[in-house]
Amino acid sequence: MQYSKQVAYDSFAVTDAAYMQTVAESINAEWYLYQGGEVADSRAFCIERHGHYYHKKEVEAWGAGKKTTGLETPDSTGHWQGEMKGTNAQTIFQTRGGYNCKHQLMPV
Repeated sequence: MQYSKQVAYDSFAVTDAAYMQTVAESINAEWYLYQGGEVADSRAFCIERHGHYYHKKEVEAWGAGKKTTGLETPDSTGHWQGEMKGTNAQTIFQTRGGYNCKHQLMPV
């Protein structure tokens, strides 16, 4: 049951984020707010980004496995705990922090 809930949530969250990215591209958004609060099982990737603004090039760098100024994740291998398989510079806007991530990249 737990796994089924996660798959259902992740499917909804990735679809919602894909729609948000389509909107962001239509308005030529350059900046994003990483938001969604912190819950008991929030991962380091999300905690260190929550409530901060990032340029789309920074977000793309995370998906490519690169660190950006002031952040500890991705780690030296280019990954982080909970990262979704297939995350890259293009999909990071949909996959964000990874499996069961409650955060959003809101274009501003």
